[in-house]
Amino acid sequence: MTPTAIRQNSNALAAFAALADHLPGDYLIVGPHAGYIYHHRLMPISRMIDLRVRSRDLSSWQAALVPPWTVLTQIPTLAQVRSAARLARLEPTLVDTLYRRRRVIDGLNFISPEDWAVELLARASTQISLSECAALLIAQRAALDWEYLAKRAGALGLGARLRGIVKTINREAGRPLLPLETIIRCSAPKSPRAAHELRQLTAYLPPALRSSHRPSIAPATAADVLRGLQTRWRVLDG
Repeated sequence: MTPTAIRQNSNALAAFAALADHLPGDYLIVGPHAGYIYHHRLMPISRMIDLRVRSRDLSSWQAALVPPWTVLTQIPTLAQVRSAARLARLEPTLVDTLYRRRRVIDGLNFISPEDWAVELLARASTQISLSECAALLIAQRAALDWEYLAKRAGALGLGARLRGIVKTINREAGRPLLPLETIIRCSAPKSPRAAHELRQLTAYLPPALRSSHRPSIAPATAADVLRGLQTRWRVLDG
């Protein structure tokens, strides 16, 4: 599905795009819409969009997204999603480094695939998040900045997770589908700010998904998830 088609099939994304010339500040589209644009797996909720904005602009965004928009700053309940005509979840944590690396697709600003992969690594304690991260790495393998991804993951103490996923992907593919040597070479030591940055990355997750205390992924678990991706993603194809 093309970005235009995704927009046409998402009430929230289409409505947000219509406001593009009148937005109150910088933003990145994150969450399921960002994931789907990169891996075409796990369709987002059509009436909901996740936006990362600058903290200083939060009140301006809340004022700009008027009804029929419902604006929240926390993960909505199922009842809130069902009752909203359009729902925007605002994360006031946008910083320059992420914004500079944005991908502009169909005129909209998305978090870069590398930065979204890092965020998926930070929450990779469930099969859904694990499979989504693997799907992104496979689908975007020719376009990813692997050195940046490896250095960023390593600096956050997530290098073991990245290596574990990539090793399993390559083993299941029967060939070096992803550049493991680059990942090993570029993984940097955990930085002194890693704990703080990980808390920021997972601040908007339910406590059960804040999994930074478990830096590795069981190979058997990864293999089980990845085998389910092989048909969809043609992992074994050249």
